[in-house]
Amino acid sequence: MLELEWKGVPLEHSKKWQDIFQLSPPSEGMHLAAACPVCGANSLFRYFALGRAEPREIQGIKVKGSGSYWEWCSRCRSFEHMSVWVPEWWQVDPLKIDHEKLTARPDLLDAAVAAA
Repeated sequence: MLELEWKGVPLEHSKKWQDIFQLSPPSEGMHLAAACPVCGANSLFRYFALGRAEPREIQGIKVKGSGSYWEWCSRCRSFEHMSVWVPEWWQVDPLKIDHEKLTARPDLLDAAVAAA
């Protein structure tokens, strides 16, 4: 089976993608319940990596500090990556990833999810 290349979320799906990730409750953890708006598969994931611990409250939301964030679909390999404030509800490192090896593309994260 030919493996697809990682690609940014297509513009025509970006609003639905953003809505899914913004509205998914913390209780879902890494694997979101919603189907991917790009391919329809139930394979949406998210991951936060804490870069610098700076606990605070921002607009009523408690955060652990600044870091990076990935949203991706394991099936069609659409993804987003950004700098964020890591929410307090996020587990410190559910995948035991070496954060030094992470890049904007979620290939290491996706492989760790598949192996778990």
